[in-house]
Amino acid sequence: MQNKKSIKYKIKQALRIDRALRIVWQSTPGWTIISLTLMIVQGLLPLLSLYLMKLIIDSVTQGLTAVDKTGAFGQVLLLIGCAGAVSLINSLCNSLAE
Repeated sequence: MQNKKSIKYKIKQALRIDRALRIVWQSTPGWTIISLTLMIVQGLLPLLSLYLMKLIIDSVTQGLTAVDKTGAFGQVLLLIGCAGAVSLINSLCNSLAE
């Protein structure tokens, strides 16, 4: 029986969050969209960073056995540059979120 009460309580709390979000949306819809977009970007950037690190490691391992070492080195440098850009964007998003 206690479980049913806790579920009802959680549903009531969720409805209160809905009201709060509605009030925030009515007060400043533009800032709400910007804030939600920024949160989504901040959530995706670490995943992108991890994927770029995987690509860097894959490129390095392929470059060790490649005949064209300069082409492989160029690809690794490009990926490192992309990882640096993602890091800068992440820092910028963190500064904007504060």
